[in-house]
Amino acid sequence: MHCSSRQVAVGDTVKCEVKNYFDSTPVLVTIERAGIVDQWITELDLRNPVIEFSVAETYAPQFKLSVIAIARLDAGERKDTRLHRFASAKFNVEDSRAIPLKVIVLSDRSSYGPHDTVKLTINGESTTPVEYAVTVIDEALMDLSQASEKYYDPTQKHWTVRTDPVPTFGLIHLLNNSWLRSSYGSRLRREMYSSISPLQLSMTSVVNTGSRLPAPALGERKSFQQTTDSKTRRVNKFIAYWNPSVIATDEPAELEFVLPDNLTSWKVVVMAASTDDRFGFASTTFNSVKDTEIRTVSPNVVTEGDTFHVGASIYNRANRERNLLVELSADGLLADTVNSEFRERIRFDPQERKVVTIPLVAGELPVDFQNLQQTGEIRFVARVRDRHDHDALDVRIPVRTSRFPVSSVVYGALTGDLTSIPLEVPEKLVDQTGELNLSLTTEEKVNFDGVFQYVRDYPYFCWEQHLTKAVLALHYLRLEAEGDKHGVEWHEAQEIIGQLLAAAVDHQAPNGGMAFFASRDDAARPYLSAYTAIVFAWLAEAGYDVPRKVSEKLIGYLKEYLASDLTDEYGWPSEQNSTVLSGYQATIGSLLLHALSISGELEVAELDVYSEQIHQLHLFGLSHYLLAALRVDPTLPLIDKIFTRIMNHRSLVDGAVEFREKAVPLAYVRMLHSDTRSLCSVLEALTLMSEKTTQDIDIGELKELANAVRYARDNQPRWMSTQDNVFCTNAMLAYSDFVGSNFDEIFATVDFRRQDTGQTTRIADAWQFNAETTKLQTRFSLQPQLLGTNGTIDIARQGNGTAFYNVKLSYLSKTDNDLNRFSGFEIHREYVVLRGQETSILSPGDSAERGDIIYVNLYLNNKSDRFFVMVDDTVPGGIEPVNFALGTESRFMDSQDVDDILPSSKFYEDFRLARRVWADYTISNVIWDLYDIRGFRHRELGLQNVRYFAEELERGKYHLQWIGQVITPGEFTVIPTHVEEMYRPVMFGKSEPWTLIVEP
Repeated sequence: MHCSSRQVAVGDTVKCEVKNYFDSTPVLVTIERAGIVDQWITELDLRNPVIEFSVAETYAPQFKLSVIAIARLDAGERKDTRLHRFASAKFNVEDSRAIPLKVIVLSDRSSYGPHDTVKLTINGESTTPVEYAVTVIDEALMDLSQASEKYYDPTQKHWTVRTDPVPTFGLIHLLNNSWLRSSYGSRLRREMYSSISPLQLSMTSVVNTGSRLPAPALGERKSFQQTTDSKTRRVNKFIAYWNPSVIATDEPAELEFVLPDNLTSWKVVVMAASTDDRFGFASTTFNSVKDTEIRTVSPNVVTEGDTFHVGASIYNRANRERNLLVELSADGLLADTVNSEFRERIRFDPQERKVVTIPLVAGELPVDFQNLQQTGEIRFVARVRDRHDHDALDVRIPVRTSRFPVSSVVYGALTGDLTSIPLEVPEKLVDQTGELNLSLTTEEKVNFDGVFQYVRDYPYFCWEQHLTKAVLALHYLRLEAEGDKHGVEWHEAQEIIGQLLAAAVDHQAPNGGMAFFASRDDAARPYLSAYTAIVFAWLAEAGYDVPRKVSEKLIGYLKEYLASDLTDEYGWPSEQNSTVLSGYQATIGSLLLHALSISGELEVAELDVYSEQIHQLHLFGLSHYLLAALRVDPTLPLIDKIFTRIMNHRSLVDGAVEFREKAVPLAYVRMLHSDTRSLCSVLEALTLMSEKTTQDIDIGELKELANAVRYARDNQPRWMSTQDNVFCTNAMLAYSDFVGSNFDEIFATVDFRRQDTGQTTRIADAWQFNAETTKLQTRFSLQPQLLGTNGTIDIARQGNGTAFYNVKLSYLSKTDNDLNRFSGFEIHREYVVLRGQETSILSPGDSAERGDIIYVNLYLNNKSDRFFVMVDDTVPGGIEPVNFALGTESRFMDSQDVDDILPSSKFYEDFRLARRVWADYTISNVIWDLYDIRGFRHRELGLQNVRYFAEELERGKYHLQWIGQVITPGEFTVIPTHVEEMYRPVMFGKSEPWTLIVEP
């Protein structure tokens, strides 16, 4: 086929001559672009075989013309044995919309100072109105990406057809290849491999190099306490100005904004779109400078007790010699012995830079066991001035704790007139500090302070943990509104709920499912999605505005999941020809029904249809199915059927009521299963059934079940995992609301009695409980003279009412070799120093130098198949992680260099065959994992922590690595690397404690 032209315009007539076709048959003509745009059948003139057509607007911007002729089967004998003939040609359509708008952006000056007002003027050559989107961003941030500004230019984004968009009559072609008829094995292999997404082999790398809080807009300046004057700069590295809609008609667009404190080069990026669908792009730059410029020299973070240097890099930008007065000062969380002041006049040559530092020692955080601070702050201010110019910079350095709280809790009901609780005060308390926290209550609900404190301070964040934190924040606010006096403060509770609802869309995959981290279709998880649906329903019921589009897509995903092909307990396709779901799918369905029932969107018919899945449900699924039925109609006969299934799991052990399951499939770990969570869900369901129906549930058995939930905490102030805490808190609140409070008046006195001397210390005197006062709480500091003491806490009661005690012993500890470091995991950390071309492994007492490259090896021995595993390696203050995905990082080593280093490690022989999770040493911008889903697929690389997450981790040895660079001299505490199974945190491991010494 030969065509007159391949460059055409809308309305042009295209003529194509066709040769070598079957004379006696018509031809099929198709216009294609990612599908069939147009098609028709025509018979060619034997004397002038030309196809002629007019270019329609729908053909733009490119299309492919395909012509196919099929041989007639009744044409008798033919010399040509081919069944079809085919020809095609590609065309480009001239489109006025593809002509870029000419846009020019100008600033009123080329350089400014901090807090100056910038005026921008944008001109565009268009006869129709234009909308501009304007961004002003630090060029240093743009340099982090290896893409140039063309990446943001919409005029560079025209799609092109790179492959044949339609496999025209491919089946005919395949049937003519006789080799395929006996090649079913090859076909099956192709289908098997083609179904595997490349993303299944990738590791998501999250770069978190700054604060989690949103950066303020340009011109938005906060007033910080302790700031001496308004001329002191405070730099936020991650800041930009963003105006998404500037409308211009006939006149140039003008806008202005106030610059922040940053001294840098600013890039202005303007994207334009006109009403006639044309796009444009323009950019410009301007500087924010001063003759006197300060840049801080400081660690990103320090730990209690660290010694380090902090200072200023001072630049004389002027073209003259200057004598500058340099003043450095620090305050905040510092050791008492630190001299934190420096004042000296220093001579600077033109364009000269000098670094001035002072030594500091980080202090210790104050101790408040109910509201334990995890971080403090050191404020450093540098001032430089002469008669002509000055600069001042304010920097905050986070100080994290090196200690962790250790708690032991006992709880129970008062028995008789005197209840004695044995107590042993540990001999070794950090800083001789400990505390007893005692509460008494006449209500059935437990003391939730430990639950709220645990979730408030939880350090790791995936989507499930965001959901859990929001639910418990909701309960915190509800109890507070009902008059409960919490023992812990949670000022951000309301804000956390809002943040969750705003972030929901970021965790939703395109298919509507929710993902723990990366929001991709292959990362969406059914249970997490069902749990999200329930949390959304709870929040909506409490009056919060749940994002409608996110919720609709989520419900659609779950319904599609339940309607999809059957799967077995492990999520693989089932061979059964049945309408019965697997237990895994059926449980997901019961959670969906529960969520819909809370929202009032569930019909009785849907409940009845689902009843054929009841035999597939375990306790957790049965309890949610029962909750859904009770909310829809408490009189349904189905409720008795579900209740009977639940009670079949009931048993009496030593006179106590228990609900046990003989076996739960291993796959249920994927939906965060625990026996405690199932028990709590049963309590909530049976409590609601007792409230809404006349079913004869013995209140004594319900109380025994509540006690089983209460004592499932063991000796902890909370339940084991985030999931357990959500469902158990729900259950205990529902139960306590149902049974109410004991209003019998009682009096209580509490004493601590030493065993060795018999001496008593009064802790609480004449506590009175009645209808108005149902809970009292006190805190008792353990003085140094009590260390190593054995004794009892004696609670004397007057009155016949029931009361419950909760006694919590808390103290601080540091990780040392005397503590248990391995419980299911074994992990070791090793620092390798790369200095020039030489490498060495740091031993205790060895030091690194500023500028050295630190190669961090993490050796993990996992002794069993595990689920939802997290490795958290704390970055010491003197090191900054290197992220090779950033365009500003040089690639100073490759994988071969690493292989040459490893044999010198003392762990090399044990971990030589370990599965490696490499840092990216190659020229690729993407960090690829070397194995499949059953490994670490997500990494967070931050200034304070490097974290790895795995949804499934097979038994075996693993070698994880990251690279950092030494930036600050000093002596830094290195907090041990921590690994744990997130939903079974009793399975954990810690590396040895370490001190990193960096020479100046």
